[in-house]
Amino acid sequence: MEQVKREIKKYFYVEDYDKENDIYVGTKSWSFGGPRGMFGGQVIAQTIAAAILSVEPEYHIHSMHLQFLLGGKRDDPIYFHVERTRDGRSFASRTVNAKQDGKIIYTMICSFQKPEDSPTTHQYSMPQVYGPEDKETFEFFSSLKTEKDKHYFKDKMFKFFGEEKFVSKAAIPIDEKLRDSFRDMNSTHKNDNSGKPNIKAPYSLHWFKMDEDLANTTQQLSVVFLGMIADFWIYHTNGHPYFSGYNEKKIETTMSVSLDHSMWFHRPFRVDDWTLFEIDSPRLASGRGFLSGRYYSKDGELLASMTQENMFRTRVLADDAITKFKFIKPPIQNDKSLDKANLKSKF
Repeated sequence: MEQVKREIKKYFYVEDYDKENDIYVGTKSWSFGGPRGMFGGQVIAQTIAAAILSVEPEYHIHSMHLQFLLGGKRDDPIYFHVERTRDGRSFASRTVNAKQDGKIIYTMICSFQKPEDSPTTHQYSMPQVYGPEDKETFEFFSSLKTEKDKHYFKDKMFKFFGEEKFVSKAAIPIDEKLRDSFRDMNSTHKNDNSGKPNIKAPYSLHWFKMDEDLANTTQQLSVVFLGMIADFWIYHTNGHPYFSGYNEKKIETTMSVSLDHSMWFHRPFRVDDWTLFEIDSPRLASGRGFLSGRYYSKDGELLASMTQENMFRTRVLADDAITKFKFIKPPIQNDKSLDKANLKSKF
C-alpha cells in the first residue's frame, strides 16, 4: 500500500488529509482545456485515486460512475470525502464526494474486486487498423496534402501537470475506402464524383501511451492514468459532423462540458504500452451528446470501456448547414461474429 500511496502522490498530487475520517486532498491542478473549471480527465483521475487510497491493495477498481456538478477552481485544493459503502470478501464499494468551499463539485460511486480467474471469456474483435509504428501509418501521414489534414492527423504530445509525457496519433484503418474517407475529412464534398456533401461520422480512432518508463509501478497507477486520458477526443468526436467537411464554419459550439462519465476496467494493463481507443457518438439530442468508447491493447485485447454524456450546445450560422443525421453504425467493426484466429477450442 505504501508504494500505491507514493505513486499517487508523486503523479497525481492526492494524499492523506484526515485518514481517520477518510478525507484526502488534491493539492495541484492541471491548467488544460477551456476556461470553465478543471479538465474532466483530472477530475476522473484524482477521484479514482482517492477511492484507491481507501481500500486494501489486493482490491482493484473494476467500475466507476462520476457526475460533474460544479466546475471547480483550479487554484484551490480539492477535498475528497470517501464513504466506505461496503467491504466484502470479494468486492468493496466506495462513494466519493469531492468538495471545494464546503460544496460538492462532483461525486462518484465505484466498485473494487479481488482478482478472480474465469474459465469463460469473450469480446468483440478490435477494429482493423495499422499499428502505431507500422510503415503504412507513416505512409498515410506522408500522403496528406492540405494543412488542415496535416494539423488534424499530426501526432499530439501533452505533459500532465507539466511533467509526465503523454503521446497520441490517429489510428489508420486497413480498409481502403474507410482510410480514404479519413484522409478527405476536410473536403467539403465527397471525392467520388457524386457531388454529395462530405460529412464525417461521429467516430474516432487513436493510438496513445504514456511516454514514460512505468515498468516498476503498480497496476493502480495505470488505472489512474487511464482515467486522466479518458476525457480526450470527446468534444471532437461529437463535433465531426458539424465542424468539419461540408459543415465547416456553418455551425459553432456555444457550450460543451462533461455531465457524467463511467468506466469499466476489464483486465490489467500497462498505460506505457500503445493502446487503441475507439470512440463513437450514437446519439446527440436535447443539447446532450452520448459517447461510448473501448480501449484495446496492441494485440487486440479489450482492456477497458467508457461512456460519457456531455452538454453540447450549438448555434447554426449558415442557412445551408446540414444539422440532422442518421448514421450507419460505426463502419470499422469486424462483421464476423467470431474471429477464428483467436479461438482457443474447437466446436
